[in-house]
Amino acid sequence: VEAGAKRKPRARRELISETGPSDELIWDSGLLEKTVSAANVYEKALTYYKDVAQRKFTGPVLAYVTPWHRRGYELAVQFR
Repeated sequence: VEAGAKRKPRARRELISETGPSDELIWDSGLLEKTVSAANVYEKALTYYKDVAQRKFTGPVLAYVTPWHRRGYELAVQFR
């Protein structure tokens, strides 16, 4: 790039955050890769697999739920 030359602005895509149950397993979502984009995390952050009874991890899980966040409490009850 020459000194003083302006770069073309990058095209931005509209980010839409998905919520609620999803047909897509975490393994297929692209969130468990070595490099993950911030846009992908934003879009998938509020989703979970529709079959909440299905478990792939058998170890203990620690969760912190803030008392001022009702949705966090509701999800903790759903996934216990």
